[in-house]
Amino acid sequence: RGLLIGINYNGTNAQLNGCINDTNSIHSALTSNYGFNVDHISIITDDTEKKPTRDEILSAFKIFLESGQEGDLLFFSYSGHGSSTYDRNSDENDGKDEMIVTSDLKGILDDELKSLIQTHLKKGVTLFALFDCCFSGTVLDLKYQYLDSLENNTFTTDNNNTETKSNVI
Repeated sequence: RGLLIGINYNGTNAQLNGCINDTNSIHSALTSNYGFNVDHISIITDDTEKKPTRDEILSAFKIFLESGQEGDLLFFSYSGHGSSTYDRNSDENDGKDEMIVTSDLKGILDDELKSLIQTHLKKGVTLFALFDCCFSGTVLDLKYQYLDSLENNTFTTDNNNTETKSNVI
């Protein structure tokens, strides 16, 4: 299953030009090259009937996570603005929570995404998440980060973050 979100922020001062194109390209790659069924991929962009607002993204992400069954691969992508804000629960080493910015220009915090994963992703399901936005390196608050080398053969452990009950990449 796939959930692909692309936000160009049309008509705002924050407008981007390639995020919807990213989403369409990923959709094409998943269906043409990786065997994903077109009926099992949801797309939410500025141009779709459902808009990528805060409420819509949170709802769609929850349903998407719940749809996975043991052995499934869930592919999530987000292309749009990212930002950071003051860390309110002291779980960030740098003192800042990362967030994605929705089309209604509201943020979804990394803590909120991690909570949804912990609550709704079933054991035995693999979630692969791709974020193309600023501050996206730790946007899921994963315990292990492979950001230290070009070969991705070393990692850091963030003991402020809990492990997920399933495989999250």
